[in-house]
Amino acid sequence: TRYIENGDLKERLILNHIIVLNNCFGPEVLCKILYLKLKSQMKYIKPFLILLNILPDKIMNVGDEQIIYTDMIEIDSFIVNKLRKV
Repeated sequence: TRYIENGDLKERLILNHIIVLNNCFGPEVLCKILYLKLKSQMKYIKPFLILLNILPDKIMNVGDEQIIYTDMIEIDSFIVNKLRKV
């Protein structure tokens, strides 16, 4: 939410958190958890998951929606540009 409020993006910190969560839960469960908790912020998280190559093509059994196709989630272009420099 810090990025949304004032544009402050700590990309390395976010990457580290996602790596730790991925090591604990695995990519499919991690993406499901992130989608359930941060549905409105997935367009900011998706570039990090793509960079780490852990974004599945679809997220299964998510609340009322049975299947979420991840290619339908938008991507924030500023974050993509920042991650290209990492």
